[in-house]
Amino acid sequence: MYYGDYGEAAGAIGAITFLFAIVFLVLDWLIAKEFQNAAELKGYKETKYLWYCFFFTIGGWLLVCALPNRNVPSVGNETRGNGKSSVYRKDEDEIDEALKF
Repeated sequence: MYYGDYGEAAGAIGAITFLFAIVFLVLDWLIAKEFQNAAELKGYKETKYLWYCFFFTIGGWLLVCALPNRNVPSVGNETRGNGKSSVYRKDEDEIDEALKF
């Protein structure tokens, strides 16, 4: 095969560039999948965050990192799954007694 004045080095550089591009795309896909999982843990089930991270790389990663968490319960309404509050509340009598000297 004729590569012009550069000889076989041009073909090797082209092959290395092609392999680098393939490795970059595979790594970008894997990282984008992880950021999609992070977005799902934050309560965002849309696949658009996968594509943002894949096409915009660092910009998409920062977008997912900046997403607010939709899974945070409001204060005072937390439950452990058994219907009991996860926040320990003392009765007012216990609080008054604790504050007495």
